Amino acid sequence: MAPKPSEGLKLLAERTGVSVSTVSRVLSGKAEKARISEKTRELVMREAKLQGIVVNEVARSLRLQTTHAVGLSWKFGQIRPTVTLKPYLPPTCQR
Repeated sequence: MAPKPSEGLKLLAERTGVSVSTVSRVLSGKAEKARISEKTRELVMREAKLQGIVVNEVARSLRLQTTHAVGLSWKFGQIRPTVTLKPYLPPTCQR
């Protein structure tokens, strides 16, 4: 049995005139793969912004069982990232 859509998705679907699944795909970033038009994507994203609807990244990471987070660990004063890693590190880690 599929989970029930949240009230936010239902409201957004009603206001934009598209289905709940279309809203869900747009907000999850899977709209292009689902072949949802650019016009529909923009409409849903604009309405979501107006309504203050944002994706809950904590809930998403729990559901998908992945966070896409990277942890760094080093001894104080001894960070020397390799040349291959340097482009991927934020400027605060590139000392």
